Amino acid sequence: AQISSGQFGLGLLNVTLDWSSVASYLGSPIVTPFWAIANILVGFIIVMWIITPALYYTNSWEAQKYPIYFWKVYDVYGNRYDTKRIITKDLRMNETAYYEYSELRMPAQFAFTYGFGFAGLSSILVYIFLHHRHEVWARFRDSRNQPQDIHMKLMRSYAEVPVWWYAAMFVISVVLGIVCVEKFKLDMTWYMFLVCMLLPLIFVIPIGMIQAVTNQQPGLNIITELIFGYIYPGNAIGNVTFKVYGYITMTQALFLVSDLKLGHYIKIPPRHLFICQSLGTIIAAVIQLFVAYWLMETVEGMCVDKAGNPWRCNSAATFYSASIIWGLIAPKKTFNDQDYGVTLHGFWIGALLPIPFYFLQKRYPNSWVRNIHIPVVLSASGLLPPAPPALFINWAIVGFVFNYLLKRYRTTWWERYAFALSAGMDSGMAISTVIIFFALSNNGVVMPEWWGNDSSCHAENMPLIEPVPTPKPGA
Repeated sequence: AQISSGQFGLGLLNVTLDWSSVASYLGSPIVTPFWAIANILVGFIIVMWIITPALYYTNSWEAQKYPIYFWKVYDVYGNRYDTKRIITKDLRMNETAYYEYSELRMPAQFAFTYGFGFAGLSSILVYIFLHHRHEVWARFRDSRNQPQDIHMKLMRSYAEVPVWWYAAMFVISVVLGIVCVEKFKLDMTWYMFLVCMLLPLIFVIPIGMIQAVTNQQPGLNIITELIFGYIYPGNAIGNVTFKVYGYITMTQALFLVSDLKLGHYIKIPPRHLFICQSLGTIIAAVIQLFVAYWLMETVEGMCVDKAGNPWRCNSAATFYSASIIWGLIAPKKTFNDQDYGVTLHGFWIGALLPIPFYFLQKRYPNSWVRNIHIPVVLSASGLLPPAPPALFINWAIVGFVFNYLLKRYRTTWWERYAFALSAGMDSGMAISTVIIFFALSNNGVVMPEWWGNDSSCHAENMPLIEPVPTPKPGA
């Protein structure tokens, strides 16, 4: 099961025809260039099929006490980490109780993924500087007087969005954010809120340029957690708040740019698009909050991690584990004071890696080397966990079929139908999901089990070394 499990193992020989699984974390592979798919696949193979087995089967970091792949955190005895034993009434860490109980442990793959993430973050800045510094400067310099293509000429028929609209939206959002963190006691000061606004400002252009050519968006979750965790250790709620504002601000900014670009090409008046985006964001936030509370109240076992439960909430569970790693216990104790600290070398390794490939690409501009994209390779593991490992393989297979074989040997068909098929599959998945939930899942109907979908498999059934009972407090 450690080798073949698509959910809790390495995902070898695991195949699915479920589009909701294939496109769930990385988006549709049909709209991602094949060279980007290949880079992501290389990163996945390095992390999951080379490094993870090497760490696990050599018992590095006592890896065999824990699952080979999982998003939970553990104590030194091999059991789930009991945060209640070290947390105070004001949700801060009790240092005395921490040292009496246990240091924090995590699966070796989980820890190494952070090292890969550190490397990916630093590589982004170096890569953009090496490859695109002149382009970035030219775009800034010529932003108001660049040559107009046919699309810009046609869009001149519509009134532009005044700058003060964006300025007003920014001021209102910042004020509401400060009120939120101060009024609702989210354990973060107003000036740290302003600090977390600077991170998207630094990374939005580098990450936006990578997303524009690869259809993949590296995240800021690790750097936001790291910064706040060192400044305010032992503060889980504040760490989560800082992370969300810093990470999601950049994500939403790039989504907005993407939608504005689409509106530009299909000739939607800019002011109409701005208003629709603003209203859509507000409506979506309210609906999502309502649906989340409704599901928590009505679905039995929601976010309960047990074998056979389809409502595990993998992403939310990973988010919770990160709040313990970076917030409650904080990076100094998790990394600097333990063997996991070796992963911090990822920062300088990631900064150096793009340099030799830059010169190779200059030397051989027409060879396959030109398609090596170090930030994409290093950022590939950003979703591991919570994404099922088998997803990457099935996603890459679909991408290979459509964006290599069909594009190369059935070019006319690919140009005419590929993107339309992708949109149709996404739309069909959304509609079928609603129908399946209300017709089947919400009425207690479950799919029959057989050897091909055995739900008894669970990550915590797989450790090679059995956990021992954790001593009780005071023992």
